[in-house]
Amino acid sequence: MAKFKFKEFLLTKGEKVVLGGALVGFGILGVMGISQLVSADSPAAKAGEFNSMTAALAAKQSRADGDPGIAPLNPSLMNEESFRKIDPSYFGVSALPFETVDTPSTKRDNPVVLGITEAQVDLVRAPLKAYDILELNGKIKVGLLYNVKVGTLDTAALKQLTQDASRVRNRPRGNPNPQPAPAPVQPPPQAPAGFGRNEGLRGGGNAPAEPAGERSEKTLRYVDIDKVDDELKKEGVVPALSVYPLRMIVVHASFPLKEQLEVIRRAIRLRDIPSTAAETASGTGTPGPTFLGFEVERRMVSPNGTVYEWQPYDHIGQYLSKINIRKYGDQPDDGLLSYFLRYDQMMAMPLPALAANLGIYPGIRLEAIVRGYNKLIAANKVP
Repeated sequence: MAKFKFKEFLLTKGEKVVLGGALVGFGILGVMGISQLVSADSPAAKAGEFNSMTAALAAKQSRADGDPGIAPLNPSLMNEESFRKIDPSYFGVSALPFETVDTPSTKRDNPVVLGITEAQVDLVRAPLKAYDILELNGKIKVGLLYNVKVGTLDTAALKQLTQDASRVRNRPRGNPNPQPAPAPVQPPPQAPAGFGRNEGLRGGGNAPAEPAGERSEKTLRYVDIDKVDDELKKEGVVPALSVYPLRMIVVHASFPLKEQLEVIRRAIRLRDIPSTAAETASGTGTPGPTFLGFEVERRMVSPNGTVYEWQPYDHIGQYLSKINIRKYGDQPDDGLLSYFLRYDQMMAMPLPALAANLGIYPGIRLEAIVRGYNKLIAANKVP
């Protein structure tokens, strides 16, 4: 008897075997479907069953066949007059209702910018130490001081004065019969040219040379602002200084910088405050945050009492045109106060220097700043 080869059988008869099995499966499914269709209930019987269940539920709800020991509800309690009307506007909410499910997020958010905690406003009449600047015929001119007269001391007269003082100093003292004063000495002839700088006044020409005394007088001239740099390169030319009266509004305010860093830390998902300050550092490497400045508005009140609307005020432009162009320098800050003024973070603007002994700025009265200032003083005390 030949051996059965299964591999050859599948290659020759495999398709027919698979088709036959599929036909047998379809036949079984068809028989099952027909039997299920024959044994299904009629739609009319199902509808009657649903109606009977609905009637039973309605009877139980009306307590028609309920517990006879439980009295039905009083119909008067369901009337509209038995309820007190409440105005729903009293219970309005200003924000969205909270979600019952908290889904923590790992994405960075935009941090909220906090506001100032307290402020101090002072009206200052400041005697500004300023350059002498005028506007003449539509042109800006700067005052400069020039040397207009240079003179040399009369060396011959100075030599005669030295000899007279020497004779008086060497005269003997306590002589009851003083000798008559000698005849006046004729002044020596005029010194030759070049005497004074290369020759000494005492001991002849071998004495060390002393420069002749010089005196100069200065005058004020106004020069166009475009020519100031060239004029200052000349010898003896210096800017003229004056006192410029100025009215300013000086505003001091305290800002919760530490709390702002904490808000930023939570928003950008960082570990601690130092890493937050480094993350928000500006291009100069200064620990952040760095602000964009201040928006200032001004409202004008006329002498007749008319009050105008608030309008944007270009405080930077006013500072540049009225103070920065004139000021001689900035007012130096107290050493400890510099810890609170954050110029590098665009949170402060330097005050212009005042004329000496003519005016001072009002002190800072903010409670938070004063408290921190006193802590620094106490910490710097020598034990």
